[in-house]
Amino acid sequence: MSRDRRGEVVSPGVHCLIGIHPVTIRDENNRTNPPSIDSAFFSVRGIDPLFGGNRPRTDCGARKIRHVPHHRAFPRFKARESPLSCWSMIDEPISHLRSASGPDVERVALTNFLRRLAFFLLLLLVSWIGLYLAWNAVPHIRAGHLQIYEKKLADISGADIFPEEAPPIRIAVFGNSRVLAGFRPELVDELSKGRAYAYNFGLPATSRILDPLETLLDRGQEPTHVLLTLPWPRRDTSLYEELLQNDNRLINKIFPFRHFLRDLAQFMGRAPAQGGPLAYYRHMAELVAQSRRDRGYFFIEAQSHFPGHRLPDDFSDGSEQPDVEWTREFPTSGAGFDRLRALAKRGGFEILVVRLHYRESLYAPPKDRPETRATLAQHGIKLLGPTYWLYPNKFFSDPTHMNPSGADANTRRLWKLIEPDLLQGRIQEEAPPLTRARNAEDEP
Repeated sequence: MSRDRRGEVVSPGVHCLIGIHPVTIRDENNRTNPPSIDSAFFSVRGIDPLFGGNRPRTDCGARKIRHVPHHRAFPRFKARESPLSCWSMIDEPISHLRSASGPDVERVALTNFLRRLAFFLLLLLVSWIGLYLAWNAVPHIRAGHLQIYEKKLADISGADIFPEEAPPIRIAVFGNSRVLAGFRPELVDELSKGRAYAYNFGLPATSRILDPLETLLDRGQEPTHVLLTLPWPRRDTSLYEELLQNDNRLINKIFPFRHFLRDLAQFMGRAPAQGGPLAYYRHMAELVAQSRRDRGYFFIEAQSHFPGHRLPDDFSDGSEQPDVEWTREFPTSGAGFDRLRALAKRGGFEILVVRLHYRESLYAPPKDRPETRATLAQHGIKLLGPTYWLYPNKFFSDPTHMNPSGADANTRRLWKLIEPDLLQGRIQEEAPPLTRARNAEDEP
């Protein structure tokens, strides 16, 4: 038996559990006691109350531990006297194991488990808040189309989409990223001679129609004409149902910052060519602001990798199917269709189904479908022309999206398609007579 510098008894035989050997504890008379000895210190260091049994404590090593008399049991023990376990301030000691009953040990084990679980959840919460604040502090390092998506949804919920001084014809164009980069609303002002006002509601990676439309109606921002490029949903699913059906959307909703490090790496990789991180950040912020001034139109410059933002004339990515016609089906039943008709009746707007646009080598020329036109007409919906237009590669900046020249050509062509239907019965007395009939196959 020996004493330390403060004169207290140190038992040389008291060690942590090493490998599969149980601890050995000797009292002041150098007598060996079994593992069930009344030792508060042994109860914590020798037996894990969470997992039970003689579980190794790998963080203890073979250090000597101060003997703690029974009258100075664990309630008065301080972690700084023997920092052998990272859980020393979380675990509750099991005192008097020889006299403890089974339920008491289980209670302490459950308490320790709950404490550890609470500590883990707290750590997770702090990490989530920290990552969210960092992600939210620099929004313009994200991909441009994602910034546009968030900004456009925010505008639908809070901005004046159609100002009070807007012309009587108010056009809302819905679709995916093809529409986002392929329709320029400001050009409609010129083409209509100030008689129409348009807004591009194209959203990247989605074609949501019903929820944005209902939000506009709730805010008194209803359009007079709704242009659709893709079919409406057959089922009217809520956001909660969509999240449950789409794992990717669900995880993005819970952890919106999960691509933060990837976006940051991509941003820093592109920054040198844009004059540095600060200049590039300001440039991205200006692009988002410009999209709002352009009424939802956005040129997806980040995906353009060819000189002049033009695909080569002989470009091919292997997805071309020049002998296959792409088709779209419009359901005339189901909760989604019923909701669309109810919104049209409530807002008093007309629904026009217009053409999409693809590269001329991607699909075969579309055929007219008079039977679909007749079916939709029975429900008050107009189908204008076949399914899509085909454009040469020079109008595309990447395999999917148009460059500014392509967006200009497509907008002019779309206006020629919809002009008679928009002017008829609206401001006919102010509209000049149409000098030419609508030709769905007019070249841009």
